[in-house]
This record gives sequence, structure tokens and C-alpha cells, in this order.
Amino acid sequence: MNLKSLSIGLSLVAASAVALPTIPVQAASFLGTPLTPDAQIKGVSTKAAFPFSASTFVGDGRTYKFDLVFTKGKDLSSFGFSSGGTFTSLLTETKAYDPGSTAATNDWLGTCGKTVLTCTASVKFAKGTTYQLGLQDQGTKLISNWGVSHSGAYTYSVKSDEIKNPTFATVSDPGAYFLGFEDGNFAKDKGKGLYWYDYQDFVVKARVPEPTTIAGLGLVAGALAFSRRRKSSKVV
Repeated sequence: MNLKSLSIGLSLVAASAVALPTIPVQAASFLGTPLTPDAQIKGVSTKAAFPFSASTFVGDGRTYKFDLVFTKGKDLSSFGFSSGGTFTSLLTETKAYDPGSTAATNDWLGTCGKTVLTCTASVKFAKGTTYQLGLQDQGTKLISNWGVSHSGAYTYSVKSDEIKNPTFATVSDPGAYFLGFEDGNFAKDKGKGLYWYDYQDFVVKARVPEPTTIAGLGLVAGALAFSRRRKSSKVV
């Protein structure tokens, strides 16, 4: 498929002082290195050599929010992260696809409330700990880390990547990073080890709280506490 994307070479340390919703361009180091715009990602490849992969990153102690955009394909997967040899699921498919979905109409589309019941997850990546985002196949328990990302918008193939002359659509959110993952489970030619990839088997949005917002909440909490102390001191 035709994605305006960034490969996920995650580096949370470099983004520890960046407020994603307000300065998304400067947060590029959080999710990767820019690729050529309109790079052709859809194609055929060996399973061991998918062109883009989520690298490991070191936590910065901040809390990141992940929201489901949609899933595609017929395999059941869970989106999450690996650390210390353990995979932690954040968003999980309970069904392979929505009722009525097909390859020809929407590439086995899965949506919130139908395929994925819990559609939002927040996680604090501990400072100094190494992580890697990816998908876990619910059947085999194998983990794949093939992924791409893009700031503010994500262009995807409406129909299956197996279909000629696909149509495209774009979802957008200026304050978020879109992450698209490939499960690598569709074999075009098993005898030759060839696989299709389109990086839309699990698409999520990533956000990080603005430092100013966090500070503001702290000031509000402090003001409320001060107000309560003043009222208490007036009670005889």
C-alpha cells in the first residue's frame, strides 16, 4: 500500500522534553526517521526481510497513550510491547474481523467495539528500561516487530493488498502519531518464502501528555489543597 510514513526507530530519550500534541514535527525522533514521501511499502518480501521494523527504545519515565484506529486481516493479534523477554498486550483482537467484512470490500476490517473491545491503553515506560513495540499472534504466540509510523495522518489501502488497483483513504489527527504494524502472516508463495506486507494489520495512535498540562494539573491540585487548608483553619 502507499503510506506516507516513517519507519519506527523509536527513541524515547530524545523526545523526553517534547510535547507531542503541540510540536509533532520536533518529536520525529520519538517514532523514527523520515522516509521518502509516498514510499511504496506494499509489495512482496521474504518474511525475514520486511523493510521496516520497530527498533528497541529506552523508556523515559513518561506515560504514553495508545488508541485503536482499526485492524485488518483475518489473523488474531495483540498490540503491545516486549521487555525483558516478556510481551505485554495493550490492545487485543477478540474477533478476527467485523461481521460482514471481506477482503474485497475492506480487507477484513476490525473496529472498536466489534473486533477490539478495549480500545485505549496507557503505559508508563520506566526510565532506563528497554522496550520494543510489536504484535503477538494469539495462536502461535510469535511476536513480529514490523512497523511504520507517521505524524498527524495515516494513508492506508481500503481493500486488501492482494487486490490490483487498490483504493486509498487517510485518517488524520494533528496531535498524534499513527503506528501501523504488519503481522507477516499472509504467504504469497509458501514454497519460496514470499509474503505480502502492507503495514495495516494493526493501526494505533500514540500520544504523550504535554508537560505544561501535567504542570497545570499539579497547580490546580495545589490550589484546591490550599483552599481546603484555609477553610479548615477557620473552623472553631
